[in-house]
Amino acid sequence: MQTDLMDLLASRDIGHPSVLTSANISPGELRLSITGFPWWKGRDGEETITFVLTGVEDGEFYPEDILPSAAGLDSNTEWLEEFSIARVADVEWLKRPAMKIHGYGPVPEPLKLFAVLHDFLVSLGASKQPGDFLNMGRGWSIGEFERIVETGGYLLARAPERIGQVLCNELERQGVSFKAVRKDAPEDNRLVVRFGRSFVLCQTRRRSLPESIYYRLIPESLQ
Repeated sequence: MQTDLMDLLASRDIGHPSVLTSANISPGELRLSITGFPWWKGRDGEETITFVLTGVEDGEFYPEDILPSAAGLDSNTEWLEEFSIARVADVEWLKRPAMKIHGYGPVPEPLKLFAVLHDFLVSLGASKQPGDFLNMGRGWSIGEFERIVETGGYLLARAPERIGQVLCNELERQGVSFKAVRKDAPEDNRLVVRFGRSFVLCQTRRRSLPESIYYRLIPESLQ
């Protein structure tokens, strides 16, 4: 039987403890095993559930999310509290760039511009940094960014609409002449699976249930 994992998460209240006991990655696949309260059964005890994410194409990992000892921490007993699945098209900071912003004069306060974008990304709960959208040059450094925006003409950023608009508003506040070039970005049908600050991008979100404790995400073509 194949059931939508997002439906499972929406229909059941996650209970704790939920401790990540193993994380294994192989080409195109990530397996996450969590041991603790069997919330998917709705009864007391301790069992293990394994999510197998397939169609993994991209992502970012932070050691503390999968190896608590790497951050000098004890095992996180509420690991699933920060686990979620969503459509990439619904996550602003993961959307494909729909705007290019060209500056035509020096930015008086480049660090303020950087900080405004940083704070907006934090408000979105984003796992990306300002440098993922701003033109940081080959050195990918703030110093290089400052040198770029001191000139009379430059590409400032490539960003999704809302993020680009935040930059445009700050450029207007600082009195910088600029042009925002918009284009229709194709919708991204992938899914983002997040745990802590880490995330992976997957083509599918399916699970099968052979033994009640094993949940497997498989390609939709195998339905």
